[in-house]
Amino acid sequence: MNAAMEKVQKIDRSKYTEESLKALDDAVAAVEKGLKESEQDKVDAMAAAIEKALDGLKRNRQLTMIRRMIQRKMIQIRMT
Repeated sequence: MNAAMEKVQKIDRSKYTEESLKALDDAVAAVEKGLKESEQDKVDAMAAAIEKALDGLKRNRQLTMIRRMIQRKMIQIRMT
């Protein structure tokens, strides 16, 4: 669980769509804290849900297009 939560904290949320971030936020919100060792199956399931949401993150296409346009302009500027 700790590893999954560390990954969540390291992502750059500006790069992903709101819909895919909502799925991630929902998985994180579903985490129950203070579970007993006998409830390891629950912990594993919650960690798997977070990993699935992380894997399902979709890039924000508009941001990608804007970055490409900026890169092209910078190349054009350098060539002149």
